[in-house]
Amino acid sequence: MGLARTLAVTLTGLAGHIVDVEAHATQGLPGFTLVGLPDTAVRESRERVRAALSTCGVTWGEQRLTVNLSPADLRKTGTGLDLALALAVLGARGRLGRSAAGLLGRTVYIGELGLDGSVHSVRGVLPSVQAAVAAGVEEIVVAQEAAAEAELVPGARVTAISHIGQLVERYGGRLNAAVAAAVEQISEAGREAPPIAPQDDEPPDLVDVVGQTEARQAL
Repeated sequence: MGLARTLAVTLTGLAGHIVDVEAHATQGLPGFTLVGLPDTAVRESRERVRAALSTCGVTWGEQRLTVNLSPADLRKTGTGLDLALALAVLGARGRLGRSAAGLLGRTVYIGELGLDGSVHSVRGVLPSVQAAVAAGVEEIVVAQEAAAEAELVPGARVTAISHIGQLVERYGGRLNAAVAAAVEQISEAGREAPPIAPQDDEPPDLVDVVGQTEARQAL
């Protein structure tokens, strides 16, 4: 039996709210129960997490998993909780090092998981990071492609990753040789990706707006 806790962020409009992700693993019929007012996208994260961890060589085995998203009366939306869910499950199942527990509970994870374990950016990164900084979180883990946006928030300590395997290794978990090699290849590709070139198009001009005189004057 194991218990682990991580942190995530859910959005209500443009406001971010910290979510405690608690995972409990116990012997019994294999299953994955997710509670705490998850919407459809969050409920579907069970299958994304299952596939991503399977890619990393982690199978469910004879264990029953229960994951609670707290506060329970706050609606959880979007796919940005995937990464936090996966890390909580790994911690509860004892697949990470002993020192990982404290780090998991002080870190916010923002990212959607691909079935191959890759980590993708989600909408609302900026307000999510702002909420994490306001809550005094020590570290914020985001997808590589979202790092530049996350670092715009003053005081944010951002770590960018491309694959969940990077976190497994960082927290003392083990990957088989084939998975470790694939993770390293993906990580190198993410670090070497060229920056997005600025567009030469002229910025929009309010002169092109028809009507709305008072609104244009206010802007």
